[in-house]
Amino acid sequence: MVTTAVPGGRAYTRARGLIAPVAMWALWRLAHLAIVLAAGGRPARWWDDGYYRLILRQGYEHYAPYGDWQQTNFFPLLPWLTRVTQELVRSETVAMHLVVTAAQIATVLLLFELGKTYFDRRVALGAVALLLLSPASVFLWMFFSEGLFLAFSMGAILAAERRRPALGGLLGAGVAATRSMGVLMVIPLALAQLRRNRPDRRLWFALLPVLGLAAVMAAQWIQAGDPLAFTKVSKLWGRRTTLPITTLFERLDLVLDRGFGLVSVLDFVAVGVAIALALRVRRVGLPWSMQAFTWIAILTPLASGLAFSWLRYMMAAWPLYLVAADWLQRRMRATWVVVGATLAFTTWRALVAWHDGSFIG
Repeated sequence: MVTTAVPGGRAYTRARGLIAPVAMWALWRLAHLAIVLAAGGRPARWWDDGYYRLILRQGYEHYAPYGDWQQTNFFPLLPWLTRVTQELVRSETVAMHLVVTAAQIATVLLLFELGKTYFDRRVALGAVALLLLSPASVFLWMFFSEGLFLAFSMGAILAAERRRPALGGLLGAGVAATRSMGVLMVIPLALAQLRRNRPDRRLWFALLPVLGLAAVMAAQWIQAGDPLAFTKVSKLWGRRTTLPITTLFERLDLVLDRGFGLVSVLDFVAVGVAIALALRVRRVGLPWSMQAFTWIAILTPLASGLAFSWLRYMMAAWPLYLVAADWLQRRMRATWVVVGATLAFTTWRALVAWHDGSFIG
């Protein structure tokens, strides 16, 4: 028998509860659109967007104008999902917007659900607000993989913590097909199961992210002739294994030579705030899976020698938004106003700089 939700029923109440986070997302999109239009319209450059478009249109086949900086450095789930969507809507532009928008909404709703699960509704809404107000949120509506990475990783851990390891593993495979560090989702997924159960046959579901990486390697083997192309090309982007502290000092030396700009300030602040909040993750009682994922998201980019884009990569450590919102809820309302105003102003400056052609992450 089919049950129809009626006013006062559980489904109706749950749907009403989503109005606030969805409204926050809509206001965020309108605000960013207004800033970009006020700055003059289409930005001067789209940066990584071009590589994802290449994968969408021709896969990993060689593209001479890019020389050695081939698109094999970028993982393909975003263009793959866009290609499937394009088969339905027939328009590449519409398909791109649909996929990116779906990822945005999923990210907002999943973060809200996680906030309610481990804290309360006020903290959940606060976490959503912090995510949308942060300068890094710019990348959620670009044709970048940030939205997909957040949505799939949130969904994977939430599913695993709710005793749905198969779903968690499948979503973890999506994470691994979105970004190279995604295969490390094996660790938080395994911790989620070990925390709730003794090791059993279902533990193998935590290994499903390996299949996501295998799919990427197969695509690059078939189309680029090398299943490990992404590891070799990444060296041309300055990636190599190193200590995170070494990366920090190397970047500091660089900016001391060239001077501090908006991008450098945002990057250093993002890393500093991320580490400070990560030290509170255990204290607030988040599960092992989220604790492990937080440190993986922070340390992996730095351990790879990533010299730029720290602002964008620190956004991947999404449990920190919950920790920050919980901390702010314990402070005076004026603290929220100051933090919110600072983030909004910084986002405005970052959007204007990006529109004018500056690299912001």
